[in-house]
Amino acid sequence: MSLADSRIARRLGVEGLLVLGGEEQRRCPGWVRGTRQVPAGLVLGDVIVAINGEPVRSPREMRRILDQMQVGDAVRLTVEREGRQIDLAVTLDAVE
Repeated sequence: MSLADSRIARRLGVEGLLVLGGEEQRRCPGWVRGTRQVPAGLVLGDVIVAINGEPVRSPREMRRILDQMQVGDAVRLTVEREGRQIDLAVTLDAVE
């Protein structure tokens, strides 16, 4: 999963971590959705606002939380999607 730079996200009016792309392009409700370009313009992806109930507003905060976890741990992501907050259950994977 890739995230937008915090400065770009703020310019777009986003508070949290804006998802740009990655495996989340799948059209499954349990996956994080990335930002995409459509003929009418840009459709913003999910915005990660909390991990395991702990608010996150920057990649640094996200790393601080995730550094305390191990590959294979279950994680609850709270994301803003289409004007509402939803929780997604994900499993941490190794970064290649």
